[in-house]
Amino acid sequence: MIQGEFGDNHTEFFLTEENPILPA
Repeated sequence: MIQGEFGDNHTEFFLTEENPILPA
């Protein structure tokens, strides 16, 4: 599990090293 700026909010938020997917 990759924890980025969302910490515990990793429901639909996946952060990759090159493709950060942020909530719209």
